[in-house]
Amino acid sequence: MMKGFTTLFIGTHDAPMHFPPTMTARNAINNVLKGRVEVVAEREVVNALGETLMVPEIVRSKHLFEGLHNRITGIPASFNLRNLALREGFRCQYDPDAPLLKLRSSEPETRGTFDHIVPASQGGERAWLNAAFTSETLNVWKADRTPREAGLYLLHEPWVPTIQDMLYLQIRHWLMHVSLPERWKYYIENIRPTPNVLRVLEKRGDDIYHAA
Repeated sequence: MMKGFTTLFIGTHDAPMHFPPTMTARNAINNVLKGRVEVVAEREVVNALGETLMVPEIVRSKHLFEGLHNRITGIPASFNLRNLALREGFRCQYDPDAPLLKLRSSEPETRGTFDHIVPASQGGERAWLNAAFTSETLNVWKADRTPREAGLYLLHEPWVPTIQDMLYLQIRHWLMHVSLPERWKYYIENIRPTPNVLRVLEKRGDDIYHAA
């Protein structure tokens, strides 16, 4: 009925406070029914039967989490492929001329994946500081070699993003590559890069995006 529809989740301060800052419309409705959130804005959608339904476009938490910003600022984000792609801006970390990679692609040369910088066979861990985002084609070619052994060079040094870092990087990605619902922009316009992200983006020469 609501497959694929996403709802923005904001805090009592009218800005996203979680990463990821969204939930499915079905989860949003469940949370409304349980009294955990309130609906800020709705949107009409048409289901498979041709029926017009109103689903939450933006929901706000009913609970005040004092000091939450300070707590999430210092907590490392979960390590997974999507978060790694966001950290690197969906760019291959070995090939500066490669196009932006995708998490879903039928072509291995454009499908992004996780690479152990120090291979697992050599004791490398699956962790932020030993992770590079690259294409499946290059990852297979690199095999169980270090970048030096394969004649490769990392474009940027790995770093450990916090939840707050990832919140900005997600919104930055939206603003650069996704057509956002207009009503979302009011609630994300005050999300700015953390000092940590700002240093990384400036070092890379990347643009700083925000909604305002």
